[in-house]
Amino acid sequence: MTFIRKKTVQSERHRTLTITSYICKCDTCGEEFERKQNKSKKHYCSDKCYFESLKRGYEQICANPSCNKVYYHRLSPLSKYCCRQCYHEDRYLGAICNHNECDTPVSKLSKSGYCLKHRGPADYQKHKAILYKELGDKCVCCGERDLMFLTVDHVNNDGGKLRKQKSAHTKPHLMLKLHRENPGSLQLLCMNCNHAKHRNGGKLYRPNKFIRRSNQTERKVAA
Repeated sequence: MTFIRKKTVQSERHRTLTITSYICKCDTCGEEFERKQNKSKKHYCSDKCYFESLKRGYEQICANPSCNKVYYHRLSPLSKYCCRQCYHEDRYLGAICNHNECDTPVSKLSKSGYCLKHRGPADYQKHKAILYKELGDKCVCCGERDLMFLTVDHVNNDGGKLRKQKSAHTKPHLMLKLHRENPGSLQLLCMNCNHAKHRNGGKLYRPNKFIRRSNQTERKVAA
């Protein structure tokens, strides 16, 4: 449908009533026709032109590489395949979930490469790695770098309030969003430093983790 001009007519019976219509060109025959304002989906001047538009089409090769069948394609944005079986084979067969011991077929256009069952844990680890990387990948108190011992800590001790506001605030993607919106509100602490901060009234306590090791060295030297 091609819009040509706008037509406004004032009613003879009612002086205050104004009727607005549009002069458009038919998509099939090209003749001009009048379309009312409330009928925005009318693209043809008559039912005959509408049914003729349904018959139009062209030959197209199936998008499935294993098929390559030439079929008659009508005007539809989803008609890239000759049948539903070719659609399923091209989009799903050959691609398997990246998780170990999982043979569920996934779409080849999937960015994550995981099925619905394992997509959540994969996204969890992905956002967690991004969050830890932006926070320095180490404890800000003692310098611990082993990711197994690191936890995310709220600098202003307002983690409880945020968890009450949002029940799923402990998820990495939400914490990553909080960190980017409020830089400096989160930090990485190891388990010991996080527990020591809690027992120290919310203030960082810098421990000497090498006291025991230094005492053992002194005993060996004395012996």
